[in-house]
Amino acid sequence: MKSVIIDTNVLFSGLLFEGNERKVLERILQGMLTIGEKIEFIFPEFIYQEIVDVLKRKKAPETMLLLVEMMYEAESTIKISINKIIDYIEKAKVLLKSETHKDIPVIASVLASNPDYLITGDKRLHRDLGRNINDPNSQPVKIGRTLVIFPKEALNLL
Repeated sequence: MKSVIIDTNVLFSGLLFEGNERKVLERILQGMLTIGEKIEFIFPEFIYQEIVDVLKRKKAPETMLLLVEMMYEAESTIKISINKIIDYIEKAKVLLKSETHKDIPVIASVLASNPDYLITGDKRLHRDLGRNINDPNSQPVKIGRTLVIFPKEALNLL
């Protein structure tokens, strides 16, 4: 079984647009629904709240909100509370070499849950973690055992 966190940008893009992000979201949903739970979806509370807020603000169709809610409430979903993430904020700041980086909660979530993959399309986050995004052959970086990958790379791994 593979465990995965998807960043807000991938979840949002997967819901609204065609492309790799949508394919990743579909694979995660298929993995969650398959008997034997081939994919363990880790859904931090703050990402859930952020995506719901954005969908409501953008007046997205109700079905999108329902899908996000169903993913969050699914029996196979592992929820990470904000309280658990707080314990890892300082370590995340050290990894990102920043006190104010917008992705500190994402990295703290990774540290708190230790998934196989963090899927993010955020080039700045990849770069700030040490990946050379200008080199098409650059390898993903790791945070502990977690591989930080782009959605396109996730399609080969999920």
